[in-house]
Amino acid sequence: MICADILIESRAVFTGTEREPFNGWVAVKENRIQAVGKGAVPEGLVGRETKQYQYGDQLVMAGFIDSHIHFGLGSAFKSKHYVDLAPAKSEEACIELIREHLAENPNIDHVLGWGWFLVNWDDPTPPSRDSLDAQFPDIPLYLFCVDGHTCWLNTKAMEVCGIREDQKLSFGSFGKDENGRLTGLLYEVDALSFVMDRAFAVADDDWPAVRDRMLGYIAGCGITSVGDLSASPRLNEEPELYGKLLDAREEGRLTARIHLYPSLGESTDFHVARAIREKYQFDDLKFSGLKQFVDGTTSLYSGCLLEDYADRPGEKGFSNYPPEKYKELITAANKEGWGVRLHSIGDGAVRIALDAIEESGKTNDLSVLKNCVEHCESVNPLDIPRFAQLGAFASIQPTHLPLDMNEKVERIGKERARYEWPTASLLKSGAPLCFGSDYPVYEMNPMIGIHAAVTRCLTDGTPTGVNPQERISLTDALLAYTKGSAESLGREQELGTLEEGKLADLVVLDSNLFGMELQDYLKVRPLLTMMDGKVVYEGEI
Repeated sequence: MICADILIESRAVFTGTEREPFNGWVAVKENRIQAVGKGAVPEGLVGRETKQYQYGDQLVMAGFIDSHIHFGLGSAFKSKHYVDLAPAKSEEACIELIREHLAENPNIDHVLGWGWFLVNWDDPTPPSRDSLDAQFPDIPLYLFCVDGHTCWLNTKAMEVCGIREDQKLSFGSFGKDENGRLTGLLYEVDALSFVMDRAFAVADDDWPAVRDRMLGYIAGCGITSVGDLSASPRLNEEPELYGKLLDAREEGRLTARIHLYPSLGESTDFHVARAIREKYQFDDLKFSGLKQFVDGTTSLYSGCLLEDYADRPGEKGFSNYPPEKYKELITAANKEGWGVRLHSIGDGAVRIALDAIEESGKTNDLSVLKNCVEHCESVNPLDIPRFAQLGAFASIQPTHLPLDMNEKVERIGKERARYEWPTASLLKSGAPLCFGSDYPVYEMNPMIGIHAAVTRCLTDGTPTGVNPQERISLTDALLAYTKGSAESLGREQELGTLEEGKLADLVVLDSNLFGMELQDYLKVRPLLTMMDGKVVYEGEI
């Protein structure tokens, strides 16, 4: 028997191929799992050079895979430009937070704010550029709503980005007052495309430190792979971020596998996507498919519903493009062998996404494709069985339920809110399920997502939503964050479970989640994160 390079022993090894952990061990040789076993370690597996870890009752499992993050935006959150606006309860409170941030960072050339949310404001009147201009006339301010689909700018930012009243958009809008004057509010991703590059910019000399902080955060969460869904509506050239990540890879700095999903675009001219696919085919930096938006968000009434909003009769939201357009684009992308991830918040958007995937199936083999419906915040019960029938992944971010703070109940009413984030119903129907965080929309820590999925509660234990029957088991939550996410990324043969021959990506948690009080999940932290057979994070025992 060949000696292992690394041997990890624990009384709680969760392979993902069985539903309960067992007393056993995991052996690693170079960057692969050499063997996994129960009970005593076989003779000959441990040599003089073998590094041994013994973890008692602490849980050993495959590394978490966050199938939906925004790496570039998340990195910008690690820069000196970022200010957290979530605590603000008013327009004035946002301004005060910006003033404090500029006093601490006097030499920055722009401000990226994130987290304001009208639902949490004492006065839910939308803000305007005028209040920002009065205090900050000379520095561009890019202030995003927590949903990521609305941005509040001052006049300086509008000037820098070239935003004018007469510009045409494919969808979304620039906010205007009763006189037709721009308010500084931008709605939906086509409008936001004017500001993305500048809002999330990190200076070249700051980038290495910011990038390493982002990668360190990922590893510290026990995450070994991510899906980067930072796509804008169009794809005219390779995103600058990709080149920076390639440089990091060549420098040996990547401590997580990053799966790239550039934009599906608006046409079937895929020459840019083909070039990206050919360029990025590494184990740790990989083109994995394409991404597009079907709708917006229910908080803005831009989420596409099958029936009217409960609190705004006569309005159903809208899809960003006609349904037939999605059928054409997804069929063409699937023909190239690419899975597509479709942002679909409302039940109308989910149906459009599923209809498009079904249309693709008339000419493409869906069984070998990894199409994903992202978010699934509202799903009509008639559409739930279609996920399994079409092999379409329900890609859910469990933390969005507590983040929502029961907004769906108000927006779509209690009856339809029965099927908000219907995780258990989807699983029961046989739908493939994967989890993510949508970071930085919410924290990346998988423990928060697992807690939300298993309890359907806020982090303080308060029930949320109107469908506690959509709780799922701990095992199913862990599988969605590992095996399911690996499958959605097309990496199920290499990642997602602890099995002989798979890449050595794993995490050790400081407690055994099985048998714990549910509220205690939130206290659990990684002790060790391993990616590609290398320890990329090690905490205190």
